Amino acid sequence: MKDEQRSDSTNLEVPPRKGTVRAAELVIPSYNRIDRLEQTLLAIRRLYPCLPIRVALQGEDHRSRLKSLLEADNHFVIEYAEQPGLIAALNRAVSNSPAEICILLDDDAVPCDGWLEAHLDAFNDPVVAYTFGREVNAVFWRSRSSELARMIMETVAGLFISRDKKLNGRIVGWINRTGFVYSNFFLPGECTINAPAEGNFAIRRDIFVQNSGYSTEFRGNCWGYGPELGVRLARQGQFGRYVGGAIMVHRPHPQGGTRARRGRDWYRDFVHNNFVLARSVGRGAWIGAMPRLIRRMRG
Repeated sequence: MKDEQRSDSTNLEVPPRKGTVRAAELVIPSYNRIDRLEQTLLAIRRLYPCLPIRVALQGEDHRSRLKSLLEADNHFVIEYAEQPGLIAALNRAVSNSPAEICILLDDDAVPCDGWLEAHLDAFNDPVVAYTFGREVNAVFWRSRSSELARMIMETVAGLFISRDKKLNGRIVGWINRTGFVYSNFFLPGECTINAPAEGNFAIRRDIFVQNSGYSTEFRGNCWGYGPELGVRLARQGQFGRYVGGAIMVHRPHPQGGTRARRGRDWYRDFVHNNFVLARSVGRGAWIGAMPRLIRRMRG
């Protein structure tokens, strides 16, 4: 294991169970959640002992602790920045990666068996610019009323969206012309998407770099930087694929990360970031942001 540089990973290739061999690297951003990060890394290593991992560590300096955890691991890189900044950390990590495919995973999520293979197999289709996998949230779920309201709206909106963007009648990851973001990343199957989320995301590195990565206008409590990138790519005719077989179990941590911002700071970030997203995708983005605001106010 090394900080910043790795000399032996450029040609390291991870073969999916089906399809061609492809070089890939996992990128995990983490800010002051070392306990949860350690659990995630150990779980990943049990599934994929040789998958290159690049941790974008921010805030408290826990490099020595991570080194002792994975001291015999030659496929592990730490990029450390004392000043927290999720977008800067992700853009820097992907830019520094030698891999063809970069897979971004939250530090409080654990992949399931077949997760890597499902992501990589989708890239055998050259028209796929990126993928997003299935999320099983072990902590939160939508209320019955919220889910019913979503289904009614999707039934109407679905009349104007082609079948290849839907699964079982549900719109999975799509932004329509009004800017309303539809996100149902919990279904089995595969379909076309233009609005990926951020925590179980894989992309061709050259496409990410050529488009300057995530927008640096997002700050603090970053929500929406995934859909914003998806819309920019869609305007160039580049779309993604939702891959229901790439399953992660998400255990949202109640503290640390962007949740550490308190009081007015969180709300300022929320308003600012949604202005950025709405300016890019349309005013409907504000509607999709409301559940996140409600959860914060209740919490």
